[in-house]
Amino acid sequence: MKVGFIGLGTMGAPMARNVQKKGHALVVFDVNRASVDALVASGATAAASPREVATRPTSSARRSATTASCTASGRARSTST
Repeated sequence: MKVGFIGLGTMGAPMARNVQKKGHALVVFDVNRASVDALVASGATAAASPREVATRPTSSARRSATTASCTASGRARSTST
């Protein structure tokens, strides 16, 4: 299953890593690029915006089957197009 994560902070990053450990494809976004890069290094796909998390196709799915948002502020929303 393809899972999207928006927000990779204190709560989102550990949740995303656990989902990834179970073998699911991840598409991730965070305003902190280092958080995204850490998951990309272990196989996740980076998205340019929260909208892209939900719509980016992969080889196994047309779009995210599930999307989780773990944000503490409106910063992630302000970057969507």
